[in-house]
Amino acid sequence: MTRQERTPFKQDSGAAPSAVVVSLPNAGRSYKNIKQALADLPEITSSIENKTGWKFDLAHVGFEVVTAQQLQRRCLEDVTRRTGIPSTMPQSFLARSVGDVLLAAYHRSVVALYLPSERKIVINEERLRGLSQDAVKSTLHHELTHAAQHQRYPRFLEGIDRLAREQSIYGKHGGDLPVEERNQRFESSSERLHARMSLLEGQAMALQKMYDREAGLHSEIKMGPVEVALGLTSMLIPGGIAKITQYITGQALFERIHALGIKEVNSLFKDPRSVDLLFGRGRQGQKAA
Repeated sequence: MTRQERTPFKQDSGAAPSAVVVSLPNAGRSYKNIKQALADLPEITSSIENKTGWKFDLAHVGFEVVTAQQLQRRCLEDVTRRTGIPSTMPQSFLARSVGDVLLAAYHRSVVALYLPSERKIVINEERLRGLSQDAVKSTLHHELTHAAQHQRYPRFLEGIDRLAREQSIYGKHGGDLPVEERNQRFESSSERLHARMSLLEGQAMALQKMYDREAGLHSEIKMGPVEVALGLTSMLIPGGIAKITQYITGQALFERIHALGIKEVNSLFKDPRSVDLLFGRGRQGQKAA
């Protein structure tokens, strides 16, 4: 891979707000869709604030356009920083396991990700090609909702990181615990992690769909055969089906809670145990972290 020139996005009329810093991989390439979407960041931010009642500081969020491989590496580094669990990129294609290949396919299919440890949204340059401005705006709304969740309830996200670390420990070895107890703790951690991630993804999906309707966006992301294959392959990753469930069932349940009012939504973030009960998959008697 050749080194790419990385330049900041220069401000011009109709560009992103001056507080927003955007890194682009290639100065000579056209990034019209992302530049147009970034110019509408105040509108997107206002939508999130109105729907959540939260104050959101856009100046504390960075944006960067990266390659698919860089996105994967940054995502793994983010997980390592947040959980303390080492994650490394395979050094060569031959060294890749089946899991490595599936994970790489998943990251290639992703349009953008919010990285809490960097407080930055990384955008997949390969997926940007051919995307409409509406699709980019809609995606940014989703990822900025995650940034807003992080700003408003950092302890909730820290609890998720603890559960991810706990799940990994019990899933891999579990110390000196008997196998049965280790499995029980692994299932408990996995259940609570799934429930809390369902709240995060459910809110981001629900608010994104509301924004799409209100702004009249045609945000469908058209997929060619390669993108379809990558999306299907990502379902084979351990936890892939659970992730899809977090988007679908989480959105449906969150929409019902959101309809009750902002206070009801905030109460969930303040009491993770209630999230475990509402968004869990049946093990409601388990003790919450």
